[in-house]
Amino acid sequence: MRLSYKLSLGVGLALAVALGIDSYIEVQRAVAEYEADLLSHTAQQAHALGVSISKLLASYGDGGATEVLDAANSASRDVRAHWFTLRALLNTPLALTDTEVTRLRSGLPVARLVGLGAPDRAAVAFSPVVIDRQLYGAVQVSQLAVRRSELVSWHAERALTTAAALLVISWLWASLLGLRWVARPVEQLVEKAVRLGKGDFGHPLELGTHDEFALLASKLNEAAAELAASQARIERETQARIAAIDQVRRADRLIAVGRVAAGLAHELGTPLHVVSERAKMARAGEVEASELPRTLDIIIEQTARIATTIRQVLDLARQQPPNRSQLNLSSLIESTRELLLPLAAKKSIEIRVDAPPTARALLDGSQIRQVLMNLVMNAIQAMQRPGSIWIRVQQRGSQWAIEVEDQGAGIAAEHLPRIFEPFFTTKCAGEGTGLGLSIVQGIVQEHGGSIQVDSTPGRGSKFTVLLPVEADT
Repeated sequence: MRLSYKLSLGVGLALAVALGIDSYIEVQRAVAEYEADLLSHTAQQAHALGVSISKLLASYGDGGATEVLDAANSASRDVRAHWFTLRALLNTPLALTDTEVTRLRSGLPVARLVGLGAPDRAAVAFSPVVIDRQLYGAVQVSQLAVRRSELVSWHAERALTTAAALLVISWLWASLLGLRWVARPVEQLVEKAVRLGKGDFGHPLELGTHDEFALLASKLNEAAAELAASQARIERETQARIAAIDQVRRADRLIAVGRVAAGLAHELGTPLHVVSERAKMARAGEVEASELPRTLDIIIEQTARIATTIRQVLDLARQQPPNRSQLNLSSLIESTRELLLPLAAKKSIEIRVDAPPTARALLDGSQIRQVLMNLVMNAIQAMQRPGSIWIRVQQRGSQWAIEVEDQGAGIAAEHLPRIFEPFFTTKCAGEGTGLGLSIVQGIVQEHGGSIQVDSTPGRGSKFTVLLPVEADT
C-alpha cells in the first residue's frame, strides 16, 4: 500500500511540475504579447501626437503644443505625454542612444520598455517633431503596463488550481491502479518470500500480470525449486553422514570392548572359579549343612558380579540412537571406573573419582560412557609407569565439568591443535585409529557442550568436558 501511495504521489508531483512549467511559459508568452501590443499602441500614440504638435508649433508656437499635451494627459492617468526640444531631449534621464537619435532624425519613432521597479514596467515611445524638414524635438509618451501583474496573477492562480485538481485526481487514480498492479503483486511476493524463509518451498506463485512482477515471481519459483532440491540433497547427505558417524562410533566402541576384554579375562576368571569350586564342594558334600546357605550366597554374589560386568560391556558395544534421559553422572562414572579397573590394574594404575553423590543431567548415557571410556583408556595408554588417573566432577554455573587427568607423557605443543582431527594419532601403527578424540568431540558438541585440553609434556594431560546441567529438580 505504501508503495502505491508513493507512486501516485510521485505521478501527481510530476504533473504539478509539468503544469507549473507550462504555466510559466504561458505567462511569459501572454506577457510578451501584451507588452508588444502595449509598445505598438504607445508608439502609435506618440506618432499621432508628434504629427499634431509639429503642425501646432509651426502655426501657433509652444502654447498650442502645450494645450494638446495637457488634453492627452488628462484623458488617461496611465498615459503621460511630454515634448522636448532637441537639446533637452539629448539631456533627458531617458537618454537616447545614437541609433535611436538617428532614427528620430530620419523621421521614425523609437519605442522601448523600461522597468520602474519590480514588478512594474512601462512602455515609452518617442516620435520626432519635424519643422521644415528639420528635427526640432520629440514627443515622449509613457504608458504603464498595468495589466502585466494581472496577467501573472491570473495565470498563477489558474496553474495552482489546475495543479491541485490534477494532483488529487492523479493520486486517486494512481492509488486505484497501484492497488491492482503494485500492492497486490507485492503482497503476494512478500508472502512467498516469507514462506521461503520458513522452509516452505511448495505452492508456486502465479501472478498472471505479464510484467516485471511476474518475472520476479517466476525467479522466486525457480529459487524455491532449487532450494527444495538442495534441501532434499542435504537431508540425504546428512542421513548418510549420520549413518557413517554411527558406524564409526560403533567401531570405536567395539575397539574399546576389545581393549577391555583383555582386562576382563582375569576379572571374570576369578568369580567364575569361585562359583565353580563352591558348586563342586556342595556337590561332593564337602560343605556342612550350616555352611550351605553361605556357600549359595557366595555363588549368587559372584554370579551377579559376572552379570554386571557382562552387561556393562554389552551396553558399551550395543549400537543405539541418541536417547537423552535424566541420569546421575556420578553413578555413570563409577560404573565406567569399575569396568576399566582390570585394564588399569595391569599397569598398576589407580582410577580415582572425586564427584558429588548426585550430579543430575539430561544426557545419553551410552554416548557419555563412550566419551569417558575413550578419555580414561587414552590416559591409561599414556602412562608408562604406576600412578593415578583422576576423574573429577564439579558444577560450573549451568554446566557440569568432568575432568580426566593423568600422569602420563603429555602432549607436544605442536600436536595440541590437531588432536581432535579425524585419523590424527601419535601412536604407533596398529595401536590407534586416530578417531577416538574426534568421536568424543562430536558427542560432546551434540550434547551442547565443549571439550578442552591442558597438557604439559612429561607431566601429564587434563581433558575437561563441559556438559549442560538441564536437570529437573
